[in-house]
Amino acid sequence: MLREVAEETSQEIVLGELIKVQTSHWVGRSPYAIIEDFHAVRLIYRATCPHPTEPVVLDQGGTTESAQWVPLGSWRSVSWTQNWRQLLSELLTESAAGS
Repeated sequence: MLREVAEETSQEIVLGELIKVQTSHWVGRSPYAIIEDFHAVRLIYRATCPHPTEPVVLDQGGTTESAQWVPLGSWRSVSWTQNWRQLLSELLTESAAGS
């Protein structure tokens, strides 16, 4: 996880606990119009970024090319996939309830 975050956003994080495992499966056209049978397994960790800087995306043309910092109050204004929107809604609701 630490290496992935550093490679894909040039940020250094302090990794916390694993908070959720989510899977989804679908068959359909990829953004490149190719038929795919896709199974995603997402391991969601809590983490902090003690010294955030502007993200520098090193994976040009990849899935992280739109990496950005998003203020918590405006996360819904970002274009998320249906799975990520549902997951973020659940996690942020749980987090707010625990505060």
